[in-house]
Amino acid sequence: MTARQSEIPASKWPASKSPASKSPGPQSEIPRRAVVVTFDRLHLGYIGCYGNDWVETPHLDRLATAAVVFDRHSCENLDPAAANHAWWNGVYQFPLDADRQRRSPSFLDELHAANVKSHLIVESDGRDDTAVAPPFHRVTTVRGADGFDLADGETPIARTVKRCAEFLAESAGDSAAELLWIKSRGVPVPWVPPRPFAELYLEEFGLAACGDEDAGNGTDDRDDGDRVGPGAEDEPAERPAAAPVDDSLDWRYAAAMYAAYVTLLDRWLGQLLAAIDESADWKGALLIVCAGAGQSLGERATLVDERISLRAECLQTPLWLRVPLSDQAGTRRHALVQTVDLAPTLLEWFCGPTNPLKKGTVPAGGPHPAGHSLLPLVSNQVNSHRDMALVGNGRLEWGICTDEFFYVEQGDQPGETNRFQPMLFEKPHDRWDQFDVLSQFPQVSEDLRNALRREINQFEMNMP
Repeated sequence: MTARQSEIPASKWPASKSPASKSPGPQSEIPRRAVVVTFDRLHLGYIGCYGNDWVETPHLDRLATAAVVFDRHSCENLDPAAANHAWWNGVYQFPLDADRQRRSPSFLDELHAANVKSHLIVESDGRDDTAVAPPFHRVTTVRGADGFDLADGETPIARTVKRCAEFLAESAGDSAAELLWIKSRGVPVPWVPPRPFAELYLEEFGLAACGDEDAGNGTDDRDDGDRVGPGAEDEPAERPAAAPVDDSLDWRYAAAMYAAYVTLLDRWLGQLLAAIDESADWKGALLIVCAGAGQSLGERATLVDERISLRAECLQTPLWLRVPLSDQAGTRRHALVQTVDLAPTLLEWFCGPTNPLKKGTVPAGGPHPAGHSLLPLVSNQVNSHRDMALVGNGRLEWGICTDEFFYVEQGDQPGETNRFQPMLFEKPHDRWDQFDVLSQFPQVSEDLRNALRREINQFEMNMP
């Protein structure tokens, strides 16, 4: 059965005894539960409900009809390790070095103090199992392998979903409030999906017949009588000119494989959603699905030369938030939200609206917190939490986003030689940051540069 033929039954979305959209605090009748699915990297432009019309993502699209979709969700830091800290600490990470990131307090301490159990399930291909994680009560690493000749059920994402289904069954009847966090690689590098998936999109990119076209290369089909003999005085026969190199081939093949892996992820996410819906204990859980960063796929240079940079294809990431019994299912939000908002959202879900991250207080000796609970946005209690969002690529690049502009400049990475001039992109119509308009809006650029510097200086002043 190919990926196009596989189907997951339509989801039966959960109900609870009181609408969480109206009363997001703890319920007395049933224990609070939450499921968070995070992908390390997932390109927003390859998902149907975010505007793509050729990659098959039926389960993510179905999730969009039962959840609130955030159109302007961005990562806080392109560095994967820092993204983990942003998820679990609720504070900006890009001005911090690795040691200071580790010192940031985790929201799990608050959950554990409130008697909330926590379980982290990590997807792995066995190459790197050193992901930094806060002290979950239980941490399970699920290993699998990628390859064209493997069955999709043997891939890391498939094995992880199967383990999650087992966990849901094992926890049946547990009366404790509980958080299940599923950390997937998303689309890993290199993306090598099983062959039935890998062949899905070759035709869309004109690649289906590439193997046949190369047959016979390097042979000479002329009759022997036309050859020029050794030592002959005649001019050698003119050879045909070499065919021009198709510089787009690598990009097209990479895009086809990437799309195939997205469809693989979608298929197994559908299996996970079905397992949640079939669980009497978990079908009323808060559900958050998001990605920590996007992916460069040769949009601005060849794949070999492309480096991860602060541009929309890497910064903008998908986010779905499903609140049981919310009357906002199937709606969208355009507020500026970020990965740092997950921790305070979960704190409010389990502990009520008085958690310290939501109030914006500074933990003793800790850095300036930046996260805000997303639940008031879902229930339309507020329209926005922030006028600007800060983003970074470690200390290589720093940027600041507003509703109308995105400004990016060089960071202060020691020894960095590939320096570039600041750039400004107009939003929202320049979705993929194609047109630098800094020269047209010099005052806007100056204002945003000053705002960015003020925020970074504030972080530095609050560092422990």
